[in-house]
Amino acid sequence: MKDTIPTSPPEKTDMECHIDPNWLRDFDAAMKRHFLMDHAEAGMGEVELARYADLRPHDAALQYGEDYDLQRVDVDWMSPTQL
Repeated sequence: MKDTIPTSPPEKTDMECHIDPNWLRDFDAAMKRHFLMDHAEAGMGEVELARYADLRPHDAALQYGEDYDLQRVDVDWMSPTQL
């Protein structure tokens, strides 16, 4: 009898996750608009995405940026008094 080594199941890809693809498309668009990266470039997997999936995509992107202290690229960070 051969000894078999148990293997772990393969990791899920974004195509196999349970995140609504329309939500993910809109979330990525908001992430690109505000932070110049999408969820994959941010290193987000299904677990991280699920933390934000109950929010609207735009709100989720902004919340993610706030949670991880990301610098937004779509706003001028200098106030008019600093010019």
